[in-house]
Amino acid sequence: MVLVFYTDTDLTQAALDLIANLEPSDLVVRDALLVDGDRYWSLMCEDPECCPPQGNPSPTSTSVLEAEQALCGHPTVARSREEVAARFTPRPDLAPTREDFRTAADLQRLPVQVRCDTAWECLSTLARSRPESDREVVSVVRAGLLVLIRDTLVRDYVLASVAATDTDTALALTDALVGLALTAPEGLRAVPAAAAAAVLAMTGTCPVGARELLALGEGQSLATLVESALDQALPPEQIREAFSQALLEIEHLISDDTHEVHSTSTVAGGAA
Repeated sequence: MVLVFYTDTDLTQAALDLIANLEPSDLVVRDALLVDGDRYWSLMCEDPECCPPQGNPSPTSTSVLEAEQALCGHPTVARSREEVAARFTPRPDLAPTREDFRTAADLQRLPVQVRCDTAWECLSTLARSRPESDREVVSVVRAGLLVLIRDTLVRDYVLASVAATDTDTALALTDALVGLALTAPEGLRAVPAAAAAAVLAMTGTCPVGARELLALGEGQSLATLVESALDQALPPEQIREAFSQALLEIEHLISDDTHEVHSTSTVAGGAA
């Protein structure tokens, strides 16, 4: 059982008293959440990576992967940090097919502005998709986005654009990027994993998940940057602002572009 308290006053002691009263019964309280506005705090978890002092943003929707996990019998409320981490295990069974990648290959020949716009459209499509959507179409879109964000300038454009959106939209896009990383083939997983870790860090939705994705994105300069930000306990708002401020410079680089493929990151400031 999970207790959820919706209030703008401090009910911590009242909640702890209620939990103590329930202990002699057969009811097992897995967690107690205090929800205030658009953030929530756990009253039973003391792990700052899982439950930071500033709280976590309240989810506004259910992601495709979360729905798929529920259909497989996995609980939607995690009972431990390990269970949260397990939800960020790669899902190779959902990876795009070779035919999907053959279809997406031509995207690399498009002008960089078109590639950036197409990548953003792909991510937005994934953010709107639901379990009942045509899975074949979703697979093709995932393949296209995986091909496009191998270009560091395109990847940075996507990240900066996520940072510049409103909170609800950013959360939906975050779910889509996490799903992309977890369903990517092993050889293409590092780039989307680092990108997904970045958006989790800038939204503050799941520090545990961000760490798991950083491990999958090992070797990427973006992953090193995000890991440093988390180690320094930078607030999500500060991380998000750093990415958002890079958007104007990225758009300038796109407009002056004369190269087909980019390896220098505007955000990370180094080779990715």
